[in-house]
Amino acid sequence: MIQMNPGGGHQKNNPRLGRKSRMRGDKQREKKAGRKRLSKEYRRKGARETPLEKEEIVIGDFDDVEYKILYALNKKKAYGNDSADVIKIIRARQVPPRKIDEVLSSFERKLLIREWGRIYKGEDGKTYVSLNIDKKEIIEQYIEVNRP
Repeated sequence: MIQMNPGGGHQKNNPRLGRKSRMRGDKQREKKAGRKRLSKEYRRKGARETPLEKEEIVIGDFDDVEYKILYALNKKKAYGNDSADVIKIIRARQVPPRKIDEVLSSFERKLLIREWGRIYKGEDGKTYVSLNIDKKEIIEQYIEVNRP
């Protein structure tokens, strides 16, 4: 009696029908798709680990001294090419000399994270701050809302 195989001829005529080949899997699939194999390592199978939420960077609000510095910079219109001496503004806020660097670094970090401006050294050795003119409305709105 001859056994009939579904989807093919007799087993005598097609002896490899139903047998699994060694060449099955990712390698063959990639070959048929026309992709060149970059490494000998097979791609990982299984569920993809995709986080549902992005990690939020905690920025923190400007404290009182930093808020007053930002207010003074807005008042002086230190946007774009018009920059202002930030050390002079910090001293006007009566910050002790030993805390000036700490206040400056904190203020600079918060400006950079928000992309509101940058702090740089001038040719004369002074430290200047320049606010982004594109963010002018946002800065003014922040000053209005967070008035102490």
